[in-house]
Amino acid sequence: MFLSNLENDIVVDDPASLSELMSLVSEDASDDTPERGLYPFIVPLGPLLDWFPVERAESLLATFASDADDDERFLKTYAIGLEEESIAYTFLFLDPCGHGTVCGYITLGNSHLFVSDRSCSEHRGLCPVPCDRPVPTFAIWRICRGRSCPIPFEDLLQAAKTILRSRSRLTGCRLVRTDCRPSESSAYEDAGFRPVGPVTGEGLEHMLLFL
Repeated sequence: MFLSNLENDIVVDDPASLSELMSLVSEDASDDTPERGLYPFIVPLGPLLDWFPVERAESLLATFASDADDDERFLKTYAIGLEEESIAYTFLFLDPCGHGTVCGYITLGNSHLFVSDRSCSEHRGLCPVPCDRPVPTFAIWRICRGRSCPIPFEDLLQAAKTILRSRSRLTGCRLVRTDCRPSESSAYEDAGFRPVGPVTGEGLEHMLLFL
């Protein structure tokens, strides 16, 4: 298979590799033996939809199980439509003991940030951009771990940063924004993000990274 490295992870995004990988997704797998070293494969949803019927992609998404209903509903209900409209881009992580089941995913997109004069002066070292105008940014929409996911949240976040860094070289965009839960804020700060204020009424924290 042709595989391209993403730090310590493997991105599978060509038709031959996807075909072989999808053949390993078994609905009746019952033992806990890792299937042919699936982990830590990452499957971008876009190429999956390009080369397989949407029903095949849906069958893979259906293997994701989470205690957070919203995380599961987003992947199974909205991810494909957002991908087809080029609004957001989802990357699936395969469980090492799940015969091709999805144990986690990240969803990335594009956004903008309005930088006021005050914010610009307060965060000049972090955000060297023109003031009082919308600034294009990348956005981390979701980083989700499934039930009993063996991949730490920090590793999923690092994968998201690596993907965005590679896209930054193509687009020139270097700002990344996200709204994170309080329980995740320390992981984002350890990864280089800076808190820039709470999300009003949402119980979330605005975080910003300059790649």
